[in-house]
Amino acid sequence: MNPILNNNFRLVVDLEATCFENPKQPDLNEIIEIGIILCDADFNILYKWSSFVRPKVNKTLSGFCKKLTHITQEEIDTALEFVDVLQLFQREFETKYGIDTKALIWCSLKLS
Repeated sequence: MNPILNNNFRLVVDLEATCFENPKQPDLNEIIEIGIILCDADFNILYKWSSFVRPKVNKTLSGFCKKLTHITQEEIDTALEFVDVLQLFQREFETKYGIDTKALIWCSLKLS
């Protein structure tokens, strides 16, 4: 049975953000990469998607951030902005699976 049709699936989202060894004040982190995996109820991977995101404020990655994330300045410089990346994911996912992503729950959690 298709796990998408019976709502028996999980979207696992991983975000990378700008970061500094000595955070600026105020500490403003911007998303620079989004990774999404679609899994069935047993966490078998059904779909993978990822994209870099060009930040608006912290346009130059710190050395600390590049070392921590392994993301290069060139990858960020050629990336789309957040809204465009999100729309790209929505179009691809909705086309592939017929699910309106606006019905999905998006959340963010900062642990530090």
